Amino acid sequence: MKKALSRIASNLDTFIEHGLTRPKEKKGILEKITTSTDLEKAVSKADFILEAVPEIMDLKKESFERIDRFAPAHAILASNTSGLSITEIGSATRRPEKTIIVHSEGFHVGFRVGQVGCLFHYDAYNFHLRHAH
Repeated sequence: MKKALSRIASNLDTFIEHGLTRPKEKKGILEKITTSTDLEKAVSKADFILEAVPEIMDLKKESFERIDRFAPAHAILASNTSGLSITEIGSATRRPEKTIIVHSEGFHVGFRVGQVGCLFHYDAYNFHLRHAH
């Protein structure tokens, strides 16, 4: 978790260097980020959840099924897959119509939703999640 927070801080420094955000905003952004290894806690209040597990269909479907179980009904479930069928991934959920592909290039500093839950790392079937609100 510390490594992930450090990487986010570094990315914010890059945003500052390029004029995409201001230095005084960095602290506030970082204070809004909480971490959790509890999937239910991490996604239970999220509006948008971005999964980033390895490109293994069974793993993607298992992840989406678990996320779907705990996420609010209105939440959009996104995958960063670059080669797997989002239709097949979405079939593991009760909301295939709210299952999309999103790549990091699509996010901008001005992108805002009420609360964001993001699965950022997967290790030995333990979910490590980022929940920003």
